[in-house]
Amino acid sequence: MPDGLYPYRNEIINNGQTVYKLTGVVYGDDGITNLQHFIPIGESGYDDFPGGASVTITRVFDGGISRLSTRVTSTAGGAQNATVRKAFIIPNDFGSFPTGALVLKSRRSSSAPTHLQLTVEKGGTADPSIGGVDIQAVAGLTWEVKTITPTAVYFPGDHVVIAVESQTNANAQFNEVAELELLYTTARGNVE
Repeated sequence: MPDGLYPYRNEIINNGQTVYKLTGVVYGDDGITNLQHFIPIGESGYDDFPGGASVTITRVFDGGISRLSTRVTSTAGGAQNATVRKAFIIPNDFGSFPTGALVLKSRRSSSAPTHLQLTVEKGGTADPSIGGVDIQAVAGLTWEVKTITPTAVYFPGDHVVIAVESQTNANAQFNEVAELELLYTTARGNVE
């Protein structure tokens, strides 16, 4: 590509980064290292695995704060376990996960269920820092933010599954999870 044809190939923007235009990037990456992007993880579309438990798994929309959550509610006494899972693929421009990359909100009933745990699996193996980590809200009926840092080695194209397991111990107890976000930094694209 002749240099005179595109005189603004390297454009300076307000924060001082250089934006490389028309660089021949191979896959969707804009060619800049360490930009931060979110992996798109929808609020709905979890696969439900009630495991024979007496529970209902519902999607709850709170119009006051525009939040869509997934709620697991027991419909019987005693220990009731249920899991919801969501799968996604690590993007092609993935470089690494920064500290606190995984953020979500959780809420529980006023009567405390046994637990709400999060596991992130890659290739069937749990991430060492996110294998059954407790994400249950401490206070009843209050949304709480949970922040976690993935520590396993991930590569572009990896298939990842997020599993949230709820265990209740009394009728009508519930756990809820919402606004799951996973931030990553980009690797430099294939720039010629």
